[in-house]
Amino acid sequence: MPVSEPIGEDRRLALMQRLTKVLGEEEARTLMESLPPTYWHNLATKDDVRALKEWTQAEFTNFRGEMKQMFAQQTRTLMFMLMGFAVTIWGSILAVGLS
Repeated sequence: MPVSEPIGEDRRLALMQRLTKVLGEEEARTLMESLPPTYWHNLATKDDVRALKEWTQAEFTNFRGEMKQMFAQQTRTLMFMLMGFAVTIWGSILAVGLS
């Protein structure tokens, strides 16, 4: 089945007028509201949404893992840095106190 272009507003209006004559105002409006203003093949299916959900969950899982790793590395770095400062300061205090 060849892909056709979405219909323009002029064609939608003509279709609405014709449907109103044949079906009546309320039924024509209901039918027109159910037609997408785009290509049918561009509409997402439940499978598309499910696949996107799974991909998004996998990406966030990976992201959380990377963030945990980075926070652990940062925490280690800060702890060693603080320990270095503490040793230096306490060494200075002891050196001053002992002299």
